[in-house]
Amino acid sequence: MKATQITFEESFLIQSHALVECLVRLGEMEVSQNVEFENLKDKIYGQTAKIIKKSHPEVPIFKGQGSLLTVFYLLLVLPHELIGQEKLVKAYDMTKAEEIAAAASLNVANSYKPTKPILTHFRNALSHGRIGWNNNRLTISDVMQRAKVTSKFYAEFTMEGLGEIAQELNMAFAMYVETALKKR
Repeated sequence: MKATQITFEESFLIQSHALVECLVRLGEMEVSQNVEFENLKDKIYGQTAKIIKKSHPEVPIFKGQGSLLTVFYLLLVLPHELIGQEKLVKAYDMTKAEEIAAAASLNVANSYKPTKPILTHFRNALSHGRIGWNNNRLTISDVMQRAKVTSKFYAEFTMEGLGEIAQELNMAFAMYVETALKKR
């Protein structure tokens, strides 16, 4: 059987998405206090995590906001940067993820004309660190300055909504691997 030839960028994305799934599984094991995780947590946690867990045992390492932002960086920002927006739109069918993002977004304020997809604003906000937390919701803010016109986008997402968006983005990537890469 001939091995599929993939580019460096595709290899990087495959590894990144495998890491996403690892983070999700570790988070589930950590929160549920899975016996296997408990037996291995000294080997799983790095030095910083060990210090945090000792001083603040209530802070989840793999199921917290930091992991969530890492997941979205790997699912949204990295593909855009490695593949490029035009190729990304052709490669990934993110229609369902965009629908979920539109349904899950709360308190949306948008002065962009014409309106960009919410995931584009999400990616931009994450890329530029324009994110925050308000009442256990992720807030994103996308700002564009052109000439003397400033366009702004703001939205909030619940943890549940973010989970649904992440799952759909991961499924879009899995479909890309299944359809595009297997054909080679």
